[in-house]
Amino acid sequence: MRIVTRPDFDGVACAVLLHDVLNITEPTCWLTAAPIQRGEWHATTGDVIANLPYHANCTLWFDHHASNEIASDFDGVFEVAPSAARVIYEYYKDSFSEDFSELVEAADHIDSAQLTMDEVLDPALNPYFLLSITLEDNYCNGESYWNKIVNALSTSSIDKILALDYVDEHCQTVFNQHDAFREQLLNCTVMDGLVSVTDFRELSLVPDGNRFLVYCLFPDCITNVKVCHSSGSEDLIRCSVGHNIFNRECQVNAGELLKKYNGGGHFGAGGASLESVHANQDIKTIISALNKNISL
Repeated sequence: MRIVTRPDFDGVACAVLLHDVLNITEPTCWLTAAPIQRGEWHATTGDVIANLPYHANCTLWFDHHASNEIASDFDGVFEVAPSAARVIYEYYKDSFSEDFSELVEAADHIDSAQLTMDEVLDPALNPYFLLSITLEDNYCNGESYWNKIVNALSTSSIDKILALDYVDEHCQTVFNQHDAFREQLLNCTVMDGLVSVTDFRELSLVPDGNRFLVYCLFPDCITNVKVCHSSGSEDLIRCSVGHNIFNRECQVNAGELLKKYNGGGHFGAGGASLESVHANQDIKTIISALNKNISL
């Protein structure tokens, strides 16, 4: 039996909970949604999928993304909730060996973007949020780092985790890259009606940083569209849509909109991999739908 989950803070929290309650010892399989959505990845018997789309071969499935809901029977639970960690926590509530309520509350706070502008501008104000930024690919060493954080969150307080040398190193990288990321956002983002459009396709190295910073820099937008080349294929363009968390006037269900492009997500955020040959037209169509601001 192994855990298959997304390499973000909610996915890491899911792994912590599932390792504890199911006593799983096999290494976690870290996976994004795109390979499942494109039919490129297949689950095997014993897989426990969390925070990702359903696969018929899995043994258990836990998720909270509205666009991933299915009509067929399965073992596990699907529920629209602030985080997938919350879904797992409520399902196994009386079976954990430790009190993980603080971790789950942090996952709720971060994954549902219930953040303040102060937290976004200074992540150090929220230790869990700062840790979540270090989990991004450009800040960490991939699987090794994610696995270390799962182990650390299982046994240590957040203050002790941030004091670990390998975590502190990544936190310092976040701080050091903040100004450069801010400049790239300003250089690569334009307003198109109600939508801020961040296009990183001309950059040889896609910058990484606090994904909510764009809403501080472009406060008049109700939605941001971010476009970049997919790291997994030259034939794909990655498109992400997010509602402005400080200006919640967008009525378009981002997950349902991007489901039309073999993607998905939540009401307030989603992503899809677009075929390069059709990407420009698809992006225009997506921006147009967002500017109409009509609920789907």
